[in-house]
Amino acid sequence: MTDSDTDFDGPALASLRGSDAPPSARAVAARPFGYLGLAVVWLGITAAIVFLLSSVPLAIDAQGPLSQSPAITRLADDNEWAVFIVVMPVVALLFGALIVLLLQASLSLMVLSLVAFTRALRPSFAGERLTTTRWTGEAIGSVKSGVAPVSYAPVKNMAAMSLIPVRRTRFSAFFTAGMLFAFAPSLRVIIESTWLGLAYVLTFGWIQWPVSAPLAVVWTIVSVGLTVTGVWRVARARRLDRARWATQPT
Repeated sequence: MTDSDTDFDGPALASLRGSDAPPSARAVAARPFGYLGLAVVWLGITAAIVFLLSSVPLAIDAQGPLSQSPAITRLADDNEWAVFIVVMPVVALLFGALIVLLLQASLSLMVLSLVAFTRALRPSFAGERLTTTRWTGEAIGSVKSGVAPVSYAPVKNMAAMSLIPVRRTRFSAFFTAGMLFAFAPSLRVIIESTWLGLAYVLTFGWIQWPVSAPLAVVWTIVSVGLTVTGVWRVARARRLDRARWATQPT
């Protein structure tokens, strides 16, 4: 096998080489079914999260235009806009965390399950283990000239990180990092996810209002702008976290 992570097979993680006994013939025969089952489970969880995100606007749509809903009418009549302004950032934070953390975690684990499943079908992998639960910074690749250290406390304190591919490729490292950032997020990432939650809430709000055609163009631009800002800020927060991990003493 090659030692280049641009190749599909990828290099074995150095910290794990020689630490695991080869799998038994029974395990080799059974593991395609196990990994496929995990992929199906995480696909179901991903679908459930997507359904939850879509069910809110669908439930509101069933009650008619948002502009005529009793809740909006009460806000106008009782001057409760101050409460609404305070509550909305909390709602945006909750939906942002749901999108950035839960959806990303389930999607990453589904993809990592499929990576293991495809490798389990290949005879060239029959003599080695495919995944590990022991965290190592090698699993997400290098940070400039260094590697994210294994001493990162929130990860080290976990019992295990499931489905870490023993052989790293750029593809697997991307989704392993996605799983890591979802299960061990920093406060910075959680706060920045509010932008995506705000984009979600605002978008279904103006669609369900509904607004007129000329205003729909304006609100579409606002929604796209918030989404792009949210993606950029979350990605930036993760880059800062990753750089911070790389400078921590081992």
